[in-house]
Amino acid sequence: MNTLGGDRAAPTPHRNAAGGTVLLVGETLMRRTMTPRLHDLRIGQVHQATSAAAALEFAALAGPCALAVVDLVPPDTEGIRLVRELKSRGWPQVLVVVSPEEPLAVAAAFQAGAQGYLLRPGREVAVPDPVWELSNREIDVLRLVADGRSNKDIGGELGLSARTVDTHLWRIGRRLGSGDRALLVTLALRAGIIT
Repeated sequence: MNTLGGDRAAPTPHRNAAGGTVLLVGETLMRRTMTPRLHDLRIGQVHQATSAAAALEFAALAGPCALAVVDLVPPDTEGIRLVRELKSRGWPQVLVVVSPEEPLAVAAAFQAGAQGYLLRPGREVAVPDPVWELSNREIDVLRLVADGRSNKDIGGELGLSARTVDTHLWRIGRRLGSGDRALLVTLALRAGIIT
């Protein structure tokens, strides 16, 4: 394992027959947690970078790896830019690590080219019962909010005015106990009413 960007480098692990190279980018805890699991999967080499800049330096020297796992720590625009850059350089698989409280980060990562995401353990968010009482139209609104769309864009997609979309969101927020768009999407995702 090679660590780039500030942490002391650990010894390089043995290469396994299964091969493959993975780049982990992000905070120390995520990298320390994932590295042994990747070795259990018989990954050949695991490289680590503490920052997007260090990851780009590695990418310039090594070329595309089989997989990059990028930890999106809020507020993280560097991680999204890194995902976009790695995809433009031909990396076949890029995953992101996000908190359950940040569903809009997932949408941004997918728009940048990520193929999937892993959830970082976060505070438990209980799903209130009224989430099951949302109308189909309210669920449609939440689905588009999860895609990072503005009220105007959502209205255009659903044939509503931006003011009507705002009213839907106000009603959803009143039922679910929060006006925070990200939390409303998180609750809907946890309930499985949007995907």
